[in-house]
Amino acid sequence: MGERFHDLVHPEDRPGIRDRFNVLGSGSWDVRVLQRGGAPVWSNVSMLAPNVDGGDPLAVGDVFLFVRPIVEPDPAPRDRAALYRRALDATNNLVVITDPKLPDNPLVFVNSHFLNATGYERHEILGQNCRFLQTRPDGTRDTDQPGFDGRPGIDELRRAIAAGESTTVVLRNYRKSGEVFFNELFLTPVLDQEGEVAAYIGVQNDVTERVLAKSTLANQEQLLRAFYDASPLMMGMADAADGAIAHVSINAAARAFFGIGETRPAEPDALGFTEEETARWLEHFEACRREGRPVSFETTYPWGSPIGAPGGRYLHIVASPVGEGTLCSYVVEDRTAEASVERDRQRLQAAVESLRDPVIITDAHLDAPGPRILYVNPAYTRVFGYEPDEVIGKTPRMTQGPATDRAVLTRLRHRLEAGEPFVGEAVNYRKDGTPFLLEWEIVAIPGADGTPQAYVWTMRDVTDRRRLERAVSEATVREQERMARDLHDGLGQVLASTRFALSGVASTLTRDEHPEAPSVTAASDRIGEALELAHTIARGLLPTHLEGEGLPSALARLADDLSRSYAVACSFTGGLQVRPESRAEHLYRIAQEAATNAIRHGGAGRVCLSLQSHADDPDGYGASLTIRDDGCGISPDRVNGTRDGLGLRSMRFRAHAIGGCLAISRAPEGGTVVVCRFDPEGPSSGDGSSDPVALGR
Repeated sequence: MGERFHDLVHPEDRPGIRDRFNVLGSGSWDVRVLQRGGAPVWSNVSMLAPNVDGGDPLAVGDVFLFVRPIVEPDPAPRDRAALYRRALDATNNLVVITDPKLPDNPLVFVNSHFLNATGYERHEILGQNCRFLQTRPDGTRDTDQPGFDGRPGIDELRRAIAAGESTTVVLRNYRKSGEVFFNELFLTPVLDQEGEVAAYIGVQNDVTERVLAKSTLANQEQLLRAFYDASPLMMGMADAADGAIAHVSINAAARAFFGIGETRPAEPDALGFTEEETARWLEHFEACRREGRPVSFETTYPWGSPIGAPGGRYLHIVASPVGEGTLCSYVVEDRTAEASVERDRQRLQAAVESLRDPVIITDAHLDAPGPRILYVNPAYTRVFGYEPDEVIGKTPRMTQGPATDRAVLTRLRHRLEAGEPFVGEAVNYRKDGTPFLLEWEIVAIPGADGTPQAYVWTMRDVTDRRRLERAVSEATVREQERMARDLHDGLGQVLASTRFALSGVASTLTRDEHPEAPSVTAASDRIGEALELAHTIARGLLPTHLEGEGLPSALARLADDLSRSYAVACSFTGGLQVRPESRAEHLYRIAQEAATNAIRHGGAGRVCLSLQSHADDPDGYGASLTIRDDGCGISPDRVNGTRDGLGLRSMRFRAHAIGGCLAISRAPEGGTVVVCRFDPEGPSSGDGSSDPVALGR
């Protein structure tokens, strides 16, 4: 007396005793009861609890237990049943047993792994229907479960229980903590001797990882399928077996490109390959499978059409192996536009490399050590003597030196920074140190935003040309000097002596009141006018006053001579002195040519000459000579230099000869404006050289 019933039960049968009391309240079951000597005896325990009201059913006075030994001829079945029970409890699967003969088919057994997996205690769930596993954290039931992982769901489970059949389902269940898990349930009915369902055994597996993995895979496949169908790239799948190409799948972009109907399935000859095209694809499919990596190749469509043919397309294909079999995926990209650009690039490169003049391409960084050279053509090597690998990555400054005019370099930078092309000349040096006169034409290559991304420099060795021009100019000056001397010393003397003789005759005839006296006097005056004109022409051919009073006086005398010779209003303003005399003479000839053209060809009645200095010229020029007239204006083709006459070419040559630039334009109010911008002190080189052409001698 006074011993706990729990202590009287065989240790192997003690688990679950509390659950029996909690669930049944009354009833009976079989256990092994220990006798005084410790020997176990299978006994049937009957329980009566008339006052079960939520208190502890094991408390003394609340429960009546009736223990009756079971007398059986063979106790082995009982031992085996206990063994089976322990085996079910020890299995790694989640195992439950329900009793369909009890109301609502409650749980009567759950093994330890079920408790560990769900988080419940035995006393919390024994006696309940398994549907408590469908309870969400908010207390609602999750009944919308058609099934998962390719298995049916709740409806199939209900059908199998009602029919007393085995089934397998996958359900979405909830642990005690509220965490979702997917439960694969193998339900098997256990029949009694009469063939009635005595119990259901449910063997369960937590397949959450598998379900989620398959769900993720399904989502990825769905995304890939959406990408495949919507991609602008042409895609497909082909089976390359037995020397043939069988197209298994073709996406919408490929269908549209190759003219395959939306509803028409992919067929072995869907793309209409020629034998040659089939061989080409097979070759690369086999290569990608052999190497186990993507392989790319190019072809044309229509198949076999020449590259660049009208209406033809240039296709870039990437083939990739799929699995271990003969399947290959392919992506087709239409690169017709890129191929056309590449052909144009190759043609342009061939053209640039065939030029006799040097061409270089630099980046757009003007600050030292830039700009850096990116490309040079073969002519650059011929002219400068440097091989490409000696200059690539370096700066064009490497070919400049002491005689390079720094003012030209300043103007070069100003023009490029202003986004304008540059044309100019400066002394450069070959690899062997030889100086020569180089003409630059530099233009920007704009990027998408319009800012320069690179510069193209077209160069020309103009040493010989400038030397020839100088020789022609010097010969012209010598001829003008000869003509001026002939006019002054030859014709001028003859006219002077003739005028003197006629003056004497006119005086005699006038004294004698001869009727021809007025005519002789008029002839003497006309000869005097011719003498003055000869002197004016001689001064124009040989402006000796440049040597004494300088360019301002010479231009003032030129304005006065033009006014008297052509009866026009010609004026001059300015007092800027220009050195040396050779530079002043070039400017004088420019003014003389421009003013004379305005009067003779433009019908000008007014011509204004001005010689001014400038401190803020955007291109770094310090002075300008301007000739402005009110004539009919120069024609547009002469403004842009497409139809220069000898006079205009002479003026441009003289501007270049002094390191300046010449601009000719039509004035808004009518007439023509000629502006020569220049440096009044001559080229600014390191050694003071003012004659770059002479350096080539």
